Amino acid sequence: SWAGDRCDNGSGEHCAILYRNDRMALVEARTLWLSETPNVPGSLSWGGTLPRIATLATLDILSGDPPVRFGVANTHWDGGSRQAREHAAALLLTWVEPDLPWIVLGDFNATPEERSVQTLLAGGLRDTLPHLAASGLGVSTHHRFDGATDGTRIDHILTTTRWKVTEAAIVQQRIDGRLPSDHWPVVAE
Repeated sequence: SWAGDRCDNGSGEHCAILYRNDRMALVEARTLWLSETPNVPGSLSWGGTLPRIATLATLDILSGDPPVRFGVANTHWDGGSRQAREHAAALLLTWVEPDLPWIVLGDFNATPEERSVQTLLAGGLRDTLPHLAASGLGVSTHHRFDGATDGTRIDHILTTTRWKVTEAAIVQQRIDGRLPSDHWPVVAE
């Protein structure tokens, strides 16, 4: 796995990228801040309420000959500033190299209808759950540790068209009676 933290001092949240090192090799990884100064740890812009980051990794799938290279970006966007989310989307598109297949995922704090997510979709990424509404019955990806399943879909897995998505879902189940977090996992195969 690889992750930097949003404060760059070990005290902030991480946007980790986990991978199986028996199947993949890490080529490069970096954490960038969703701000006007992406290389400055803890930087904040555009009315953001907290420093927000994107972790980007380039990986090789080892079973290919030659290995197949792809990129992954895991991010967490600002929940309080629409402007910060819109800038975050534009930044992500500049970091996603067009010659690689990409997976972009995370808590965007934005539904698929919001301009920030629409920017990513217009930039060549696609929603792995396009059949689900942005909000409504059974599509909530977040809750306040109350287990609600109705609400808004703000967590996403997006891919470039070079990926074939065979299954995707929001997993709204408790494990041993416990909630996994204040968000329901979004998964895609």
